Amino acid sequence: MSLISLKKKNEYAIVKLNRGRANPINHEMVNELRTVINRIEKDENLKGIILTGQPNFFSVGLDVIELYELNENQIKIFFKDLGDLFLELITFQKIHITAINGYAPAGGTLLAITSDYRIMANDAKFTIGLNEVSVGVPPTQRIIDTYSFVLGTGIASKLTLQGSLLSPEEAYKYGLIDKLCDINNVLICAEKKMKEMLLGDYKVYRFAKKKLRSELINKLNYNTKKEINEINKLWWDPIIRKRIKKLVNKLKK
Repeated sequence: MSLISLKKKNEYAIVKLNRGRANPINHEMVNELRTVINRIEKDENLKGIILTGQPNFFSVGLDVIELYELNENQIKIFFKDLGDLFLELITFQKIHITAINGYAPAGGTLLAITSDYRIMANDAKFTIGLNEVSVGVPPTQRIIDTYSFVLGTGIASKLTLQGSLLSPEEAYKYGLIDKLCDINNVLICAEKKMKEMLLGDYKVYRFAKKKLRSELINKLNYNTKKEINEINKLWWDPIIRKRIKKLVNKLKK
């Protein structure tokens, strides 16, 4: 694994996104993360994971610079695999904490909302939220449904359509974040919370998590072929391509 690092502790593992300073999500990272998550799911010695990133950057989201250069078939495969990763994280049966130690817009938020508990660095410069509408990258039904599951339909609808990015305090107010910590203590706070959760009955925890997410999982278990075709059509729309190109040029600078 070159883009994901795995550190096993006593009963849990720390999974770190490790693709440069900003951790942009590309196809290779998606595939590596899927491999790690499936491996941990099958490891009977591990009862949970803490997903984290680099200092100041949990993940800036999808690597639109790389994605912009992909052909139509490559884009379809990427969005399918990204959707499969998202579903695998949602259906992950063990304890799942996200330690958000920096910026986490768009794809960073996508990863974070699949977890059971989210801790974020309390620094006003950092942002989190689904800003896909504002940048021209279409959000999938799975992401929208899960955002609504976390925030409630009304708030999720308003924030998604406005492409809102939230400060840590705003995210905490809306319930997107469960705890705020000093940036130097985010992982410490996450490990402390993991140890607290491990003190409970693990079998009952898994049972309750499965029941609480059953309706959402049933909703997310749909055939994505039609949606991928819809996203692909939007992705190649000349006006949207122009907006994404503008974003790519801005990111390159």
